[in-house]
Amino acid sequence: MICDLKDSIYKRTKHIRETQEKSFQVTAFLFAAILVFALSVTTAEVAAQPLLEIVVGDTTAFPNQQNTQISVFMSNFADSVAAIELWLQLDRPDLILFQVNTDTIFDTTYWNCNAGTPPNCTDTTQVFDTTLGYDYIQVVETEVELGNHDVSGTLMSTWESVTSRSLGGIGADLKIIAFADALGGPVVPGFAPQSNGVVIKLLANVLDVPDTATQRTVKIFIRVVPLDNFSISDPDGNSIGIITESVEIPIYWQCESMIGDTCVSYVKIPSPPYDSISYDTVNQATLDTSRVFLTDGSVTVLVPPPCLCGDADGSGDVNIGDAIYLIFYIFLDGSPPMCAGSPNLFSGDADGSGSINIGDALFLVKYIFNDGPTPENCSAS
Repeated sequence: MICDLKDSIYKRTKHIRETQEKSFQVTAFLFAAILVFALSVTTAEVAAQPLLEIVVGDTTAFPNQQNTQISVFMSNFADSVAAIELWLQLDRPDLILFQVNTDTIFDTTYWNCNAGTPPNCTDTTQVFDTTLGYDYIQVVETEVELGNHDVSGTLMSTWESVTSRSLGGIGADLKIIAFADALGGPVVPGFAPQSNGVVIKLLANVLDVPDTATQRTVKIFIRVVPLDNFSISDPDGNSIGIITESVEIPIYWQCESMIGDTCVSYVKIPSPPYDSISYDTVNQATLDTSRVFLTDGSVTVLVPPPCLCGDADGSGDVNIGDAIYLIFYIFLDGSPPMCAGSPNLFSGDADGSGSINIGDALFLVKYIFNDGPTPENCSAS
């Protein structure tokens, strides 16, 4: 009987121990599964975290309105930004154009001669780091259309070089190239990670859009094809959000000298037909659209309100703002008075004299504050 009791106790103890071991194994398995899941979620979240966001703002304007401001916003979530290359394009240059001015610039480029002797090189490579040396220099004089822009109060307000240029030459597009730190002088580091800051304000002019026009919205596209026109770089010169991969590209050759049936001299040609072909491995860059987000903008040309005598700023009401608007126009080269959304002497000629001068601003002040006569005899001249 004692033996039976011992055997029973042993079996029960063994059962309890096995149950505990199984419970521990299940617990360990669940803990490992939860840990793997948590790590996978964390990894997915890190992989999905955006690096960069660029937004072109939406705005409105009236026909013939000058100096329409288009703001470009940027969020750089992880890296500082020290250089920007950005190309914007309008889809309706018949409604609005970027402001541009004709100027002459001198583009200097540096080159290595891979085959032949300068200036008769048959194969060349452009040199970007001149400290490594170069074989010759090219200086090209070009007449270009430089854009008008404003960086005051923006993230690039302290940058040493900010330029914009219309590649098409008429203002239907604008290429922005900016560097925080130009060569020489103190180091300018760029701007640190931040969200939704204005990087640049572009100026555009609205054309004489008739009231009967039905499609009145101009799209402003951020162009990334070819990728040569898009680059946001950190202070070390690394492009943010660009993925590089190795690809093979064909190189075509044409025989230029034969001895018997054997070619003894080949020259590289740009495309088929060819006599021989080889392959070279190069790094090809693409934009990581899973971590870089681009939002196009727009300008909507409004149908102007009815013209109101004395409403110099086109707000639809006569107030002290109209007098200030006239003072800016007369003395500080401000925009001309608005009438039905178009520059016109009519709305600004508050005293009906047939011209716009300081007397019209004083007329409005007396009307607003001293019960002066109502502006109602504006001249259309």
